[in-house]
Amino acid sequence: MSVAPLHPDRIVFQSARVTVGEWRCPRTHPLFADSGPIERHLVAFPRTSAVIRHAGRSGFVADARLATVYNRGQRYTREAVHPDGDRCDWWAVDPDTAREIAASVDRHAGTDDDAPLRFAHAPVEATLYARQRSLLLRIRSGAIDTLAAEEAVVALWHDTVAAGARAAGSARATPSRGSREVAEAAARELAASWQDAHTLDSLSRGLGVSPFHLCRSFRAAMGRTLHRQLTLLRLRAALEALSEGGSDLTQVALAHGFSSHSHFSYAFRREFGLTPSQWRAQPRAIS
Repeated sequence: MSVAPLHPDRIVFQSARVTVGEWRCPRTHPLFADSGPIERHLVAFPRTSAVIRHAGRSGFVADARLATVYNRGQRYTREAVHPDGDRCDWWAVDPDTAREIAASVDRHAGTDDDAPLRFAHAPVEATLYARQRSLLLRIRSGAIDTLAAEEAVVALWHDTVAAGARAAGSARATPSRGSREVAEAAARELAASWQDAHTLDSLSRGLGVSPFHLCRSFRAAMGRTLHRQLTLLRLRAALEALSEGGSDLTQVALAHGFSSHSHFSYAFRREFGLTPSQWRAQPRAIS
């Protein structure tokens, strides 16, 4: 009895705003030549080479030097180049975020709600390629929480689409400035609720702005991401608990929003230059 081939698509991470997946399609798979219309607005970073042909456009060689770009519903076909078939990692955002990012970097962004992206691929510098690979590994290992993953995917999407707009000669001359008021309001919210689990949706909804506008405004005004701000608040609060003594380090970690003792220790050492146990043993050394 023949066994049906495994579906080549696998979702690695998903939230209300972003989805991350891996596409692993051998040349012999029934979906290799035509896998149907794309289900999400996404950018994909090829791990192997293939010829991609969007419906009505010329084909191009998709390899690790570029990212392929798709509007939701885009039909396309692929032709084999690499012996392992088509292997890529893909990053998707919701339609509202896709339209907002496209409009922020491309002065000729599509006005069609379903097709805000005008180009089929974007050049990828080595640093951007390495960044998305590192991010995928962190997501797969569980070493990153939802807010951090969402922010990182939105930033990756923005930078990829911006590179495509520059290559197409349609980049905006000056990016729109973030709102200081939005950033300050977000900082107040995080300061008041650093113990809570946050997502881009929960924060942006409470402030009455879009997730992309919140990310961009906060980073422009504060010089750091929302997740970085939240981590700093949690670490500083943890210092008080450590100084008081008594609590187990794992209890301190969990009570201050960290997923584990090792996660807490890594963040603590990166911020303060010593481990929580070293701080507890020699609190006056850095007081």
